[in-house]
Amino acid sequence: MLSRPRWWRAVAVAWLAVVVSWYGLAPGATRQLWLLGLLWGPIGVMVLLHRRHPPLDPGWRRLRLGLVVHGAGMTAAQLVEGLVGELLLIGATLAAFPLLRGAFRSLGRYGDSRADGSPDGEELGWRRVDELDALIVGLAVAAVWWSAVLGPDPVVLASSTTLGIIRVSSSLALVLLVLSLVVRWAFAAGGLPRYATVMSLAGIAGAAFPLVHWATGRMGDVHEGPAAPLLGLAYALVGIAAIHPSATRPGDGLGRQQDRSGARLLVICAALVVPLVLRTGCAVGADLACGAGLLGFESLLLIAVGVRLRAAILGHQRSTRRLGTRNRLFAALVENAVDGVALFTADGFVTYSTPAIEHLAGQAATGRRGVDLLHPDDIGPVMHAFREAASTRGRVVSVTARPAMIPDRWLEMRLVDRRDDPDVSAIVANVRDVTATRTHAATLRRMAYEDALTGLDNRVALLEDLTRMLEDGRRVAVLFCDLDRLKLVNDTLGHPAGDALLVTAAQRMVRVIRPDDRIGRLGGDEFLLVLPDTDAEQATTIAQRLREALSEPFSLEAGITRVSCSVGVAVADDTVDAERLVADADAALYRAKQLGRDRVVVFDAAIQHERMRRMRTQAELPGAIEAGQLDVHYQPILDPREGSMWGVEALVRWNHPTVGMLTPASFVDIAEETGLIVPLGDAVARTVVRTAAAHPELEVVSINVVGAQLESEAFPSLLEALLRDEDVDPRRLVLEVTETTLLAGTPTVVTQLQRLRDLGVRVALDDFGTGYASFATMQSLPLDILKVDQTLVGRPEDTDTVLRAVVTMAHAMDLVVIVEGIERQDQLDAALGVEADLVQGYLLGRPGDVRLLGRSIQRTGIRWEPDPTF
Repeated sequence: MLSRPRWWRAVAVAWLAVVVSWYGLAPGATRQLWLLGLLWGPIGVMVLLHRRHPPLDPGWRRLRLGLVVHGAGMTAAQLVEGLVGELLLIGATLAAFPLLRGAFRSLGRYGDSRADGSPDGEELGWRRVDELDALIVGLAVAAVWWSAVLGPDPVVLASSTTLGIIRVSSSLALVLLVLSLVVRWAFAAGGLPRYATVMSLAGIAGAAFPLVHWATGRMGDVHEGPAAPLLGLAYALVGIAAIHPSATRPGDGLGRQQDRSGARLLVICAALVVPLVLRTGCAVGADLACGAGLLGFESLLLIAVGVRLRAAILGHQRSTRRLGTRNRLFAALVENAVDGVALFTADGFVTYSTPAIEHLAGQAATGRRGVDLLHPDDIGPVMHAFREAASTRGRVVSVTARPAMIPDRWLEMRLVDRRDDPDVSAIVANVRDVTATRTHAATLRRMAYEDALTGLDNRVALLEDLTRMLEDGRRVAVLFCDLDRLKLVNDTLGHPAGDALLVTAAQRMVRVIRPDDRIGRLGGDEFLLVLPDTDAEQATTIAQRLREALSEPFSLEAGITRVSCSVGVAVADDTVDAERLVADADAALYRAKQLGRDRVVVFDAAIQHERMRRMRTQAELPGAIEAGQLDVHYQPILDPREGSMWGVEALVRWNHPTVGMLTPASFVDIAEETGLIVPLGDAVARTVVRTAAAHPELEVVSINVVGAQLESEAFPSLLEALLRDEDVDPRRLVLEVTETTLLAGTPTVVTQLQRLRDLGVRVALDDFGTGYASFATMQSLPLDILKVDQTLVGRPEDTDTVLRAVVTMAHAMDLVVIVEGIERQDQLDAALGVEADLVQGYLLGRPGDVRLLGRSIQRTGIRWEPDPTF
């Protein structure tokens, strides 16, 4: 199958061969059919090909229509004898004039190069003007035809030559068709397309046909004369141009039309002069027939020109009205526009300004220097932008500034140099109010980089500053500060009081730090300080000043209160990044809290070792729970009056496969932080209940529970199911709860404890004396047992008085008192002296396996002997 380039070349060669074949045809009807075939061939190709591949130039549509009318006239002239056929042929000639009108539309409308749609009446007026211009040029071409071909010989008027005259004149249609496209191509911005060359050759052949035909002196049958091949060649070349690839290829189409209204006037003026010049020539040669015909053409031209002038006058009036309407519309838009426009000279003077400029600037601008309208602090940036815009024409330069009269308003100016535009000749500034936008942007920035409560930087801002300092190679210290027991303030005085305390604390810290130091709030009661160019000693000094500043009483509307401050310090080395440095300070802070709060701790290798241990523990603990590596040891609780074991406390141990046996202190707090305390507590509860079922000689078994377990329905339900399934009396089970769990927990904790207590399970308050629990608070709690911490036992002499008061109050509340942590004889004597109900401690028995419990009991002053069968 032939490709497109070979295909059109093959057709072109075939058409040219058909043209040459004329010389081999016999005179008569065969040559007539030959000429009609060459005429209808291009028409058929254009109809079929352009339907599938539409050409880029819309002029092809007009050419196709004109050729169809021309072909119909030529065919009818052959089939219909007499005057009817000749009239059809004349109609074919006249069909070219609308095409020529389309060419004139490409030349512009006397300076009106509008490409937008106009009102229907206005557009119709322009179409009439185009038709008149086409008629004027067409009459001029026809006059040339008359003078050059028909006029010189008087035999033209003889009846025997009328048919030849009309048929020769019919080629004028083809000439005008080609002229239509040539005019458009000549004024196209994209230059002459490739197929235009072929079409120009077709025009030359069409124009040469009547000249050669006249020169041969045969005005009879068009098809028989020697000039007939020229007419056939013209038809063939039109068809070749139609199928040329450039007619439908995007890269070779007709470019954008230029506005050449001056060229239009020149063409029309030339058309008016042509008949006059030709008639003068006829007069000189005394050729009356020629002069009479040209006089007729000239008369028609004068009529057309008169109509054309009227149309031009009406068009000018329409343009004037339209211009006035546009000016009024522009004025209305300018008067009511929110944004302003100002024109500047090169030295910065305002030559024009819209009313909006006066509103935005707060004063009149026209005739003044632009810098006189600006806030003094913003003159420099605006002048820099002005010079940049003036040095790079066409480029838009934006700058924001405040007007001198309204300093709290922000204006955005978009400057562009339009001095090369003769209609503008100025530097243009488009001005709009961006105050709301800047305010919104500032609000978003505050939300992103500031703490809403204290106004300090937040974590994001501090980390950005810290990262920048570290990248600059500066020695930076970080202080991680935490206000101790702020939750107690919130719980007792209310959250508004806690917020006020945080604000006051932030103000005190700001007064302590140096000008270059940065401080921010991370959230809750945590603050972070970034100290540039600071070593560990200097950082510790600043941290101590923070502690002293925060140790002063806080006078709040709800009352006066005190808080302490724990601080972790970390100093950057050459390898640490911002996140790691903050993590180091956090680890030091955690150590400070472990040591009792209200102190400063500097991050060191020991803290790093502890942090790594906690990380490993956190990673390994879930697997240890699933693998059953948790063991439960039991420590005896003794009744000193009876000299017998009252019960045991279950204490969990982690039998680590590589480290060995780990006490709760090394992993329970990590379990609470990570939420693993719930599955760990469930596992311990299962083991304890099953042990109680297996050893009925253990009359009481107590286990430790935390708030996370009591916050949900799952743990109480689990205990109920275990006690029921293992057939264990609920009164044998004691739940030990710390002061923190009861005081800091939600009402759900108390509800769940009451639910278990109603079942028969007893509840003990553990570590009493280490927190803030009072007997007044304890009266509202579901308690059965009070376990006194060892901190109240065996201290100076007045401690016995405190211990005795605690025991007395507990007995008054009908609570059983257990003194725990008995490790020395004096502690045991103190407990016995205040008549404690039960005692517990290493002196009396260490935690161990339940099967070896009796052997681990230490003989003491208490008369207690373990059951040998135990």
